[in-house]
Amino acid sequence: SKSKNINCLRNIIPQGHFRIGEASIAALNAASGDALTVHQCYNCLEMRRVRFDPWIIGPILILLALSLIVLRSMVPEDSARQVLFVTISVAVYLLVAQLDYRILGKLSTVLYVCAIVLLLVTYSLGRVTRGSVRWLEIGQLTIQPSELVKPGLIIFLASFVLKHSLKEGRNVFWYAILTAVPALLVYVQPDLGSSLVLWVIGISIAFASGVSLKVFASTLLAVIVAVPLMFAILKPYQQDRLRAFVDPFADPLGGGYHVIQSMIAVGSGQFMGRGLGR
Repeated sequence: SKSKNINCLRNIIPQGHFRIGEASIAALNAASGDALTVHQCYNCLEMRRVRFDPWIIGPILILLALSLIVLRSMVPEDSARQVLFVTISVAVYLLVAQLDYRILGKLSTVLYVCAIVLLLVTYSLGRVTRGSVRWLEIGQLTIQPSELVKPGLIIFLASFVLKHSLKEGRNVFWYAILTAVPALLVYVQPDLGSSLVLWVIGISIAFASGVSLKVFASTLLAVIVAVPLMFAILKPYQQDRLRAFVDPFADPLGGGYHVIQSMIAVGSGQFMGRGLGR
């Protein structure tokens, strides 16, 4: 019976675990005498959920704490504002962690459309800073929409691959188009760094979803072949940044200056550093 299946499943799956493995399903079927699929188990059971994953929030809190300590030692006048931002961010994380992930899946299309609209609004009404249109002013608040697009794209693409297998060429084509649209809108701001991050998000989710290795290898080969063309269409300052990244010592007092100084700082402080404020 359904109640028997639910009780068996609750005993099999540890507290706080979302994933139902094949071993759990086999044990459930053996105990209940029924043949249930993973999806049926999800549908018939109100899953027990931990409110947050300590393996995610733990490292985040450590990094935030270390960052605030270093910032306090370097720029004390700005530390109070950053503490406020960190507090708000952690509160939002804990709030979102209460949501059932299936709700996010249902809202994935809405999030994607809102992300595209936000990028278009930024391109039209955004504030021009150093030749780029990346920031949107809403009253006293200034936001960078490309940062909001990243989690939205993750949710949307994860939902897409859940419904459409990337082992089919047609689905791979639409997946690439849906990834390219926000990536290109961010690129024309111009923001090459964030655009590349969006592409990495798309490629990572595709690989994790089990896309055909043949398709993945073909796409990777096409990207490698297109690198010279992509480099040629970059703006001069973007090309200089890439050159400085590959060989910072070619221009030690110009484009490579900050990279070299970072290397010197890490080499001087080594693992434990030289102390706060130094």
